Amino acid sequence: MNTTRLVSLSFILLASMGAHAQNPSPVKVNNCGQALTFAQAPQRVITTYSVTTELMLRLGLGDRIVGAANFGEAMPADLQTAYTKLNRIGANYRLPKEITLSLRPDFVFDNQPNSAYDGKKGNATQAELRAAGAQLYTLTAKCGGGRVGAKFEDIYTDLNNLGRIFGVESRARAVVADMSKTVAGVRARVAGRPPVRVMMYSDGEGPVGVYGPGPYDNVLKLAGAVNVFGDLKDIYAQLSVEEIAVRDFDAFVILSAEGNEKQAMDFLLRTFPNSKAAKNKRVVAVAYELVNPGVRSHLGVERLARGLHPEAFRR
Repeated sequence: MNTTRLVSLSFILLASMGAHAQNPSPVKVNNCGQALTFAQAPQRVITTYSVTTELMLRLGLGDRIVGAANFGEAMPADLQTAYTKLNRIGANYRLPKEITLSLRPDFVFDNQPNSAYDGKKGNATQAELRAAGAQLYTLTAKCGGGRVGAKFEDIYTDLNNLGRIFGVESRARAVVADMSKTVAGVRARVAGRPPVRVMMYSDGEGPVGVYGPGPYDNVLKLAGAVNVFGDLKDIYAQLSVEEIAVRDFDAFVILSAEGNEKQAMDFLLRTFPNSKAAKNKRVVAVAYELVNPGVRSHLGVERLARGLHPEAFRR
């Protein structure tokens, strides 16, 4: 996964951690239909999921984080030390309201607003956080819980927005340039090759969770694949085995988490034996954090392309 490139970039970015420029004038950005204005860079940030924590760390902004969601996801090796030094809060995908509000955040950065601010789970709501003085920013691809019309480039928008908000624009541009270079390299390798028809599996054995159009589908397209469920109305759906079996696909793509690859592969091969994917035992597993919109999405594109078009990477 080109670890050398990732580490070299992180060295440049993290070496200057703490040396942030101040906004010379109010910064205005639009996010999920909201107009946000920052008279100065936020000082007390809460990140509600690993992908948002990782983005902040990649921009060298760890010293601004007063609370980071502690849901067990691993950080890249070069960021793990910085991550362990953070004040990690919450468990089981819950961020107790009392803890969140006690940290007096002025900025909350989330990946999934319908979950992050769910008052029924005991989380602080958007209204409560705003009343406490925080401005809220959602990953652009996840506005409203996930947009069918999301683009891969949405993560570039977020990086550039965060760069402006926190006065680290040069770092943001460096990350965007690194990601763009990787994606362009992959696209050049798979250009002209027939796209591989895939089913992107998430979870379950009945109903079965699959990904449709939107953020995850974008990574597939860039990797030279076609999502056979790209015509769904939502980015995620739970379908019956029968609904899946009527469609044919060349390969299974498993979004893996917590070491579920073998169990998922065994289920798919035995449940859909008549598919081309099962007959050819063509299965590609990719870590969820490489496909969820974030600063490693370019590596997800590369991982999928290598798995689906291995011949393109032999030259």
